[in-house]
Amino acid sequence: MFTQDKLENVYHIFKEEKVSEIRNEVIYVDSNNNILFSSKTDYNYKYFVNRYNYNHKKYFWLLGANSCISMRRELISDDVKYLKIAVDIYLTISAICKKEEQVLLYGKPLTYYRVHSQNSNRSRTLEVKLILMKSHFEDHQTMYNRFYSCEKELGRTLKFYLLNYKLLYYLFQSYLTDKYKKLEGDLEFSLTDKIFLLDRFNKPPRKSRVKYILASSFLLLPSSIRFHLFKFLRKHSNIVNKILEI
Repeated sequence: MFTQDKLENVYHIFKEEKVSEIRNEVIYVDSNNNILFSSKTDYNYKYFVNRYNYNHKKYFWLLGANSCISMRRELISDDVKYLKIAVDIYLTISAICKKEEQVLLYGKPLTYYRVHSQNSNRSRTLEVKLILMKSHFEDHQTMYNRFYSCEKELGRTLKFYLLNYKLLYYLFQSYLTDKYKKLEGDLEFSLTDKIFLLDRFNKPPRKSRVKYILASSFLLLPSSIRFHLFKFLRKHSNIVNKILEI
């Protein structure tokens, strides 16, 4: 859902600025359209982001703001038909990597995002979460292969999201090993991957930091200990539910 002035705002920006995509802020509402909160408190910012000024620490969070983009038609390519879930993110990365193109991060909230039990990031079962994490992981692997060499800082962001979704996919699949007899694909983590995940400069926003640290630290344990921990957690699912609620 859009605010009444979204089309007017977007039209004027595309007319006056040389941008290929606009990412605006979001207003979260409940199932009855009551406003819960807005994604940011500072609505005055305008950040023009391109391959030359992209900075991982400053902009990596932009990939998490989906369902709030406007783009020029020329940005859409046949590549998106190979993606399962992360189309918005792919288009943003594509826009940043194109020469003489840029993305506008716009502080004004122009989109209503309804929060309900069927949101993909609020799925109730671990089995559904596993399917979603696998789709995210595969899409981010596609993006990493396609755009990693674009610019060093952007490559760092691509690696950050790829390894995080790989980690989540690994953890959910390992937890459900009794139902999924063996782990699919190559989900091994190199020492470089582990160091990258534990790098304090790659930490997510504070709200997700506890789960991130717990998950990343888990990889430091020997595989035999990990196996027994998963076995313990399967018997005490209430602990897992508490962790997911953090």
